[in-house]
Amino acid sequence: MRSVQLLCAVSLALAVGGTAAHAQVMVELRAGATATSNLVTDVIVEPLSTRPAVAPTFGMAVGTRLDSLYTVHVTGAWTRSDVKRYQRGTVTPVIAVSTWQGSVELRRRITPLIIGHAMVGVLKYAPGSDGRGATLFRGDAPAVPTLGIGASLGRSVTPTLHAALHVAWDLHRFTTAALRATGFEGRRTVHRVFFGATIRREANPATP
Repeated sequence: MRSVQLLCAVSLALAVGGTAAHAQVMVELRAGATATSNLVTDVIVEPLSTRPAVAPTFGMAVGTRLDSLYTVHVTGAWTRSDVKRYQRGTVTPVIAVSTWQGSVELRRRITPLIIGHAMVGVLKYAPGSDGRGATLFRGDAPAVPTLGIGASLGRSVTPTLHAALHVAWDLHRFTTAALRATGFEGRRTVHRVFFGATIRREANPATP
């Protein structure tokens, strides 16, 4: 969690510095759903896999304009869902888990309606109250670096208010001490896809 806080603090300082120079502040709210690939796969007698269910996702971003094309943003996002095990056609809940993500996004306007996103950040897993005793997260809830890209399709509702549909993909490498203790070597690449909507308010908007 400290790494997430440090990233956000440094990034916020950069954003505030940019804001002082450009006097343009953007605040954005985001809501949608995140799908995540398998955290664990194994074959004992029959294949099994473990992954989070599709998770409701809420986020916020604060940004500033660099020039007519580029903006930089400090973002935070939260998800919560049940991690489930899939085996022989049955689905078994394992544990509820939240994730917290802090990141820095560089955005570029591609067309009047489309904005491209590139991000780097940190993702923190936060299992539920019984998670420390569950096999997957026993004694270890990792914080991992993430990389991602995305795109928004939207338009202005008013000169200072913008609404958009947003899709994003990111990846990270996942393991825990409990997995390593049971013989799972290395880290698994985990992909996440977000789809949702954003609404952004911009102070002192640039003249189109």
